Amino acid sequence: MKQLVKAATLLIILSGLLLTPWLLGSQEIAVWVHLLLGFGYTVLFLLFGFDHISSHLAELQKKTTKNLTGITQSVSGGLTLISGFVLYLYGSEPMTPWTEVHLGSTLIFFVAVVVHFFQKKAQETA
Repeated sequence: MKQLVKAATLLIILSGLLLTPWLLGSQEIAVWVHLLLGFGYTVLFLLFGFDHISSHLAELQKKTTKNLTGITQSVSGGLTLISGFVLYLYGSEPMTPWTEVHLGSTLIFFVAVVVHFFQKKAQETA
């Protein structure tokens, strides 16, 4: 399940970056691929996030950078999902406030995932 979530995260972020105005813009097929991936990813994010948080509940009482990146993932991922649904419902013009929020929260989410992953690897090797 973890590998599926990692692959889906990378795929949804890459497909979203292709939709930025300086690359593909609003190519119809790219938009639909990103939308379908987004709906599927919503389910994965919510299920995996809930399960992951539940399994590490005892560790969440400690103040560590790993927990900080995990919280950042949860908040920015939720904001990305909410802004994505708003864009889906009301349309998206390039670089409107909602697209900027969506892009910004996606980039913060991606950085938090990468940092969280490498912190976890460093702890496993130490």
